[in-house]
Amino acid sequence: MSRGLSPTGELDIVLPAGRFERFADGTMRTTLADGSEVMAVAGASATDVARAECLGYDGDTDRMSLDHELVHLLLANWLGLPEPPTYRGIVEAKTGGTWWSGWRKEEAAVLAIQALAREVGVDIVALAKRATEKGTA
Repeated sequence: MSRGLSPTGELDIVLPAGRFERFADGTMRTTLADGSEVMAVAGASATDVARAECLGYDGDTDRMSLDHELVHLLLANWLGLPEPPTYRGIVEAKTGGTWWSGWRKEEAAVLAIQALAREVGVDIVALAKRATEKGTA
C-alpha cells in the first residue's frame, strides 16, 4: 500500500485546479471546475515499468501514475492556472478540438518534478493532502 492512501487505495483530494479521485480499482478521475473529467489508469507495459524505474519508483507504475496525475494539478496551482492546460486539451480533443500545443512541455515538467521528488524523498500524495488541508497548493 502506498503511503497516504486508505487501506483500499482510495483517495479524494480537492485542489484549486481540480478534484482528484482514486478508486479502489486503481482508476483515477480528475474533475475540472466546469465538471469535465479526465480519466486515467496505471499502465503496465514494459515502457511504463521502465519509466517508473527511471523516475525512481522501483517499477511501481501504480504509484508513478498516481503521483503523475497529482503533479499535473499541483503544477497548475503553483503556476496560478485555473486547471492543467494538458487536461483542458484532453477534454477539448474528446469533443473534436485539438490538443494543447504545449502539452509536451507540461509533461516534461511533471516528470521532472516526479523524479526530483523521489530523489529528495518528497511524498507527492502527502504534499497534495497538506495543500488541501491548508487550502493552498
